[in-house]
Amino acid sequence: MASLSSMQSDLRYWNNQVNEMNRKVKMLKKRRSDVDTVKTVFCRVVSDNSDDVNKKIRSTSQNLDSAIEHSGREHYLDQLFWGKNEQGIGIDGNLISAWNEMNREINNIDRQLNETQSSLSQAQNRVRNLKSNIAAEEKRQRDEARKKA
Repeated sequence: MASLSSMQSDLRYWNNQVNEMNRKVKMLKKRRSDVDTVKTVFCRVVSDNSDDVNKKIRSTSQNLDSAIEHSGREHYLDQLFWGKNEQGIGIDGNLISAWNEMNREINNIDRQLNETQSSLSQAQNRVRNLKSNIAAEEKRQRDEARKKA
């Protein structure tokens, strides 16, 4: 069995590792929450803005249609505004790219979080084992000292 001072040194090391991993888990969970918030706000803003733009396009088209009452020319106005609607997240290439980047970041954070939590669990097991070994060694030393006395 290793010496008591060696085990105590190992215990300090592993306690520091546990503390560091706990800080990292906390930081990763905050980052995950922050990215989720950005993603939620992004969806809401994109949806609201595209709805607003599309309402204005429809309103403008209706106003022009009302202002220009020229028989047989309505389809020209329809063609003028056709395809001009603002696209949503699932259609606009730039928005899809931003959405995918946020999802990649979330997946990366989740991977790091799982790895850190696994390492944390292993470190906590090491701490428990070292504490048990230290207690056993201290008891052995006390028993030995009693026998000598």
